[in-house]
Order: sequence, then C-alpha cells, then structure tokens
Amino acid sequence: MNLKGSEKMNLNDENQKVELNEQPKSNPLEGFKGLLIGACVLVFLIGASAFALHLYHKNYMSNSKNVYEMTIKNAIKTVQNAMENYENHSKMLSKAEVNIESDMEPFKSLSGYTYMVESGIDYDEKALQFGITQKNLSDVTGLTTYVKNNNMYLDLSTFDSLILLPNVEENDYAQIFEAIESANIKDYDYLITQMGSWISNGIQADKIEKSNTNITVSGKNVKVTAHKYLFNDQALTEIAKSIRDGILNDQKALKLLAELTQTSESQLKQMLEESKPEVTIFGNDTDGFVMNIYTSGSENDVIGMQMTSTIAPGEFHYYANGKEFELAVMDFTTGDSYEKNNFTIIGTEQGKVTNVSVKLNSEELATLVVRESSSEKVDFDYQINLETPLKGTVTMNKKESKNDVAMSGSISLETTEGKIKLNLNETVNWDAKIADIDPSKAKQLTDEEFETVLEEFIEKISESPIFSSFVQEQSVEYPMLES
Repeated sequence: MNLKGSEKMNLNDENQKVELNEQPKSNPLEGFKGLLIGACVLVFLIGASAFALHLYHKNYMSNSKNVYEMTIKNAIKTVQNAMENYENHSKMLSKAEVNIESDMEPFKSLSGYTYMVESGIDYDEKALQFGITQKNLSDVTGLTTYVKNNNMYLDLSTFDSLILLPNVEENDYAQIFEAIESANIKDYDYLITQMGSWISNGIQADKIEKSNTNITVSGKNVKVTAHKYLFNDQALTEIAKSIRDGILNDQKALKLLAELTQTSESQLKQMLEESKPEVTIFGNDTDGFVMNIYTSGSENDVIGMQMTSTIAPGEFHYYANGKEFELAVMDFTTGDSYEKNNFTIIGTEQGKVTNVSVKLNSEELATLVVRESSSEKVDFDYQINLETPLKGTVTMNKKESKNDVAMSGSISLETTEGKIKLNLNETVNWDAKIADIDPSKAKQLTDEEFETVLEEFIEKISESPIFSSFVQEQSVEYPMLES
C-alpha cells in the first residue's frame, strides 16, 4: 500500500483506527467498461463469423457443381414446404367461402349469397366429410356427406334428420384409407429429398462450363457468371445410373418404393440390379437440353436460369434481381415449322411498387401494379387488355398458427358492363373434429322415401339464384338419381 506525506500510517499510534472489514469504494464505470469490452468482443466474433460464412458461401457457390446442387436443393425445399403441414398432422378440415357482390347480370342475382365448400379427413378415426352450402341472411341450403365407422351418412338442409345411406360395403372405405396411408406424405418427403441428391450426384462436375457474361433483367444489364451444362444422352444416362444406385444403396428408399409400387423389396432390387440405364433421346453426344444457371453479386447468389435445346429453336428463362424479374417462353412449335412467339412477364421496380407487364411479342396482354407479394400478403391491381378491357384488384392475407391456417381477401373486376367482387375466406384446421355426428340418430330410409327426400332437396336448390342464373340458362340436365 503506497501512502504519501501525511497520509502515512503511524503503527505506534494507539489512536489510529484501522477498519479491516471496510471495502474500498467501487467505481461504477469499471463494470460498464467490462461490459463494453465484452460487447465489443461479442460484436467482433459475430462479425468474424458472418465474414467467415460469407467467404464460405462465396467460395462454395463459386464451384459450378455446388451451384447445381444448391439449385436442386432449393427446388426440393419449395415442394417440401408446400407439403409440410400435411406431413405433420393426422387430420384436416378445410372450409372455403366466397361471397359475391355485383351490379351486372347474371351475377347481380347472386349478391348477398355466400357459397361454402368444406372437406375433412381424419386418418386415425377413418373419418371423411364433404359438403356444399349456399346461404344468405334468411336461408341455408346445402348437403354434407360423412364417412364414419365404415358407414356413409347424408345431411340435407331440407330434411330434419341424418340419413344412413344403404348398400355400402364395409370394405369400400377401408380400402380408401389404406390407399391414402400407403401414400404417406412423410414417405414422399424422404424420397423427394433423396431424389434431389441422386440427381445432383449424377451431374458431372467436369462437364460444367463456367464463364462470365451478361443478362438483361427488366431492361437492365446485369453481370453474371454462367454455369452451363448439356443434358445430352450421356449426361441423362449418368443421372439415371445415379438414381438406380442411390435406391439400391438406400434400404429405406428401397422399402418405400416397393410399398408404393406394390412389389416386394427383393423383386424391386433384382429389377434394379439387372437394369442397365441407357438414355437415347437425341442419338448423339452433341445434342440435348442446355441449362444455364446464373450467379451474381458478392456471394455468388443464384439469380436465374435458362433452358434451351440444340435441336429446336426456343428458350425458357427466369431471372430475379431484387424486386425485378423476368420470365420468358420463346418460340412455340406450329405445325411442321417454327413460328416465333415470345411470351414474357417482366417486373420492374418503381418506388414502393413493382410494375409487371405480360406480353406476347410486342402486344401487351396485361399489366399489374404489385404493392406487396409475400407468403403473408398479396396486393396488386391488374388490367387485362381485351376488346373490352378488364381491370380490378386482388388482395389476399394469410395467418398461420400451430393448428390452423386462415386466408382472406378479395378479387374485384370492373368492365364497361359493371362490377363484380368476390370476397374470399378459407381456413384449414389441423385439430378439428371430422364427421362430428351422432350415427345413432341417423334414419335408414326406404328407396321410395329416399327418392322423395332427394326430390324435395333438388326442388329447393332449383329455386336458388345460382341454379336459375347459370344451370337453367345453359340447359344443363341433371337426371334424377335412379332408385
């Protein structure tokens, strides 16, 4: 301890008091300084990790084979995302409603009515339901069919009791669920994933040509790296071999495919082992389908792809650069010759919106002004350039939770004849009861009684505006159910 001048302690002074338990006063800035240093270290580590990941991604995507693998994986992921909810649930109840508002014929008579379609399935309880309903403020007309306990029931809005439908074999419904269960979505998910890997493995890295070039996206020049691959007979044969070998080396895939194709594993394995994949579509090594995948930017992100053929004029491409995009299908076959037709969809960013133009050659078929386009919301105006132009607005909103998905929105259309607007609502519930009925209260009718009940229902719906406006005008015949 360093003490200066008068601050020196006299050890012989009895009056000198020393508090041994007294703690030195702390500086509040010391703790903050430590926290600040820790935060700086954390930021540095995060930045370093991000930079390392950036370098890894950049280097990974600079390899042309990896570009193809990543593109295939992303395509597979898109399919799997669409299947995800169906994969994780054993039951589903879907309800879709549309309400019509219009001041023009023949839709005017439908204003004020709501039309609903519902369908549901429960794999565990072996239950099904399907219904169609029309309703307004004063009336409800509809029918719903149910399958429960290997029986089918019918609920008609014009009859006061549930009806047990006769002459149904018990095994009929068992076979329906067996067929559904044999095509388990999880099985498809696994096979789709593996298929993507097998295709990627079949692509030969040394046959991919890499070059720097430029593409045009929405009229703007973009520097890209092209990764070009010729899918000729030899390349397609290698992919076919990779798929065959992949199945043979994957016991789970072999078992699933055997179940889906209703063959034994041993038979399928023998068939694959004896097969000699050889693709002969083009007849030589120089012709085939040509794919270009384009990467751009500091991380070599994929921004587009192009497909052409060496044996026929034509091109398909899709480019996306930020909010701007371009999709084109060029040259369609007409008879024995090729007539040049370029169909393009081009999106150009302008402020907070994306202007979309749909063209066939130089003729603009339609335009859209897109304010938002995401998995949660879609909102855009459109105009279709027919002899009598059509214009309107489309809005859709989506909300998801653990047990349901809800979508709502509207589609409006305006012409010189008037306006029509469809208000849409759809819910998909993964936890609802399917065929929630009491079979003990169902009535079993005679053939004559059932025919009378059905006639009353058909008479009722024949009075509905959708029937009188469309069915009768089109002279569509709906024969009575034969007894």
